[in-house]
Amino acid sequence: VLLQLASLGAAIQSLSLYTNTVFTATDRVHSTVVASVVRIITFACSFWPLWKSMHLTGAVISWVLGELAYHVTSLYLLQKHPILKLRLLRNYAGFVIAVALWVLPGRCGLRSEYLNGTVLLGLVLLTFLFIARYTTAEIRRIAALVITARAVSPRG
Repeated sequence: VLLQLASLGAAIQSLSLYTNTVFTATDRVHSTVVASVVRIITFACSFWPLWKSMHLTGAVISWVLGELAYHVTSLYLLQKHPILKLRLLRNYAGFVIAVALWVLPGRCGLRSEYLNGTVLLGLVLLTFLFIARYTTAEIRRIAALVITARAVSPRG
C-alpha cells in the first residue's frame, strides 16, 4: 500500500512539474509561490494527525495531499490568468504517452548510444506535441518564451 501511495504522489508531482515549468516560462513566479504555500500548509496541517494514527503511511498520505493541493492550486492559477492557451486534457494525454516512451532514450544512454538517445528524445517530444495537438504557431510561441527566458536568465 505504501508503494502505491508513493507512486501516486510521484505521478502528481510529475504533473506539477509541468505546471511549474509553465509558470517559469511565462515569468509567473508569484503563482509558484502561492501554490507552494498551499502545499506547505496542507502538508503541515495533515501530517501530525495522520502520523499519530498511521505513522509512515500517514506521512506519505500527507505528502500526497500536499502535492495534490499544489497541483490543484497551480491548475486553478493557470486557468484564472491564462497567458498560454493550454489544453490540459490533451497535454496530460501527451505527457502520459511521453513518460511511457522516456524509457527508450534512457536505455540508449545506459548503452552509451547518445546520438540514438537524442534522436529518440526528439521523437518523444514530437509525439507529445502531436498528441497534444499543438499548432506550429503555438510551438513557435513556446520556443520563443523559452529562448527569451534563457537569454535573460542569470544562468544563461
